[in-house]
Amino acid sequence: MNKACLIFVEPAPYISALIREVYARLNIDFDIIYMNENKAHKFKADKIELKENIILSGNSFKKAMKLISILSKGSYDFVLISGYAGLVEFAAIMFCIITHKIFAIPSDTQYNDIKNPIKAFLKRIYLGFIFKFAYGFPFGTRQVELFKSYGMKESNIYLMPMTIDVKSFSTQCMEIRKRNNEVKDSLGIKEEIVFLYVGRLAEVKNIDLLIDAFSRLYNQSAALVIVGAGDQEQSLKQKVAELKLKSVYFKGAKGIPELFKYYAVADVFVLPSSFEPWGLVVNEALACGLPVIVSHKVGASEDLVKDEYNGFIFKSGDEDELFSCMRELAFNSHKRTLMGENSYNVIKDWTFDSYTEKLKTFMDKVYYK
Repeated sequence: MNKACLIFVEPAPYISALIREVYARLNIDFDIIYMNENKAHKFKADKIELKENIILSGNSFKKAMKLISILSKGSYDFVLISGYAGLVEFAAIMFCIITHKIFAIPSDTQYNDIKNPIKAFLKRIYLGFIFKFAYGFPFGTRQVELFKSYGMKESNIYLMPMTIDVKSFSTQCMEIRKRNNEVKDSLGIKEEIVFLYVGRLAEVKNIDLLIDAFSRLYNQSAALVIVGAGDQEQSLKQKVAELKLKSVYFKGAKGIPELFKYYAVADVFVLPSSFEPWGLVVNEALACGLPVIVSHKVGASEDLVKDEYNGFIFKSGDEDELFSCMRELAFNSHKRTLMGENSYNVIKDWTFDSYTEKLKTFMDKVYYK
């Protein structure tokens, strides 16, 4: 691979880490293109990237034309295209097909049956066509199934683990835990046992269910800490007030390094989403040595959560099952400790080093065969 073009949806911490820890360490000349600004989190791309990056602007048509112009002039022999559903991604894919460029599509999307028969038919035709020419970089087991289900050859699929800087999360949390009581006091958390949620406060995250389940815990020493922001914030706070729960803490959105403190003082991580393509916060929780409770709709559950080993997987929307999982961990400190240790054992091999090795395998088979 001589020169690559890496096309991402938007600047984000995960993307910055991927570029820094994988692509920048390989002997590859690459350019970075973002299809959108990250307005929601105001995250600016890391310059390591040591090189300038391009953020496309304008409407989708203008972005598509600009991207084709860049690809035409770039002399790339490999293009990474993050996605396939939008006009910009479609333009990049068609350019690669027409010009016989080697391209790969990374994906955190789970395979889901589409109820509308017309949409299902059109999606199968479209993906069946582009997957004949593409390589697939699925982030986990359920994403592998997506590529297979729409006709991609198994030999064209290379699992690239969806992950984070595991070492950094683990090291930072271990250091903070040495001052656990002091840090908890600084965060205003008094309770002994801390259940943690990190993510957007949105309906799809099912935080209502989490609050309902937590309200049934007859344990005065347990707290529920909610880190994040979103359009459900006020309604969730109102719900907590109506239930008269004094140990639910809304902490707002937090970024690195402030987020490390919350993982460090937590005892159990919970992600109750009714749908979650992957759930990178699960990786973060495991790297910090936490037992996790996730719904079966969380994409990462199949690869990273071993039921009864490093946490629990409950049926999405089932409050009784979620409550049962939370109760078991709330009253069993030995199990929390053991599962937390197992969590790190699961995530320690799901790293950027693993991603790098798999990318090298792809390069050897595709470029140097």
